[in-house]
Amino acid sequence: MATQRDVARKMSREQKLKHQKIQKEPQNQFLNLRNEDGTHTYPLAERIYQYVRWDPDAVLNSLRVANALVHELRFHQEKAKEYLKYHEGSDAIPFFDEHGKKMTRDGCYLAHIVETQAQHVVVSRLRQHLIQNLLTKCDNALFTFDQFNQFVLDIEETVKKLGFELWPTTVNVPKPL
Repeated sequence: MATQRDVARKMSREQKLKHQKIQKEPQNQFLNLRNEDGTHTYPLAERIYQYVRWDPDAVLNSLRVANALVHELRFHQEKAKEYLKYHEGSDAIPFFDEHGKKMTRDGCYLAHIVETQAQHVVVSRLRQHLIQNLLTKCDNALFTFDQFNQFVLDIEETVKKLGFELWPTTVNVPKPL
């Protein structure tokens, strides 16, 4: 492993000045301060250094977003069912539109359609997120392909229970309403 001195020897004058300036920043002073025996002066510095080196937050945040999208799908399903229930039923409608007026049965039906379409949009966003965001974070060290595979299989199972196919291979054209 190259020491700071080795790195400094291979730098241009401008790079050396920039490097020296960066090393004077408080976080770098804290992380790089060492005892005579080479150990960190502050034990916390080693833990912070490892955290910064691996930075699991990017992976964890992507996993959380995927879970949030599944919950959003569930939310839109429940809302669509509620609106349809009041459209088809005779109970008083407890919903208000965006203008603060009591919704009509036809308004409930329209809201049902909107919530139903939102579900398809959420599943599409989930697919994109899994491929374009989470998969790109696989490095086979911090987050492995096996972990990704198992997580996506678990998501797929949940999405299937909610009535959707996570990885469709055909286009089913819906009939106009």
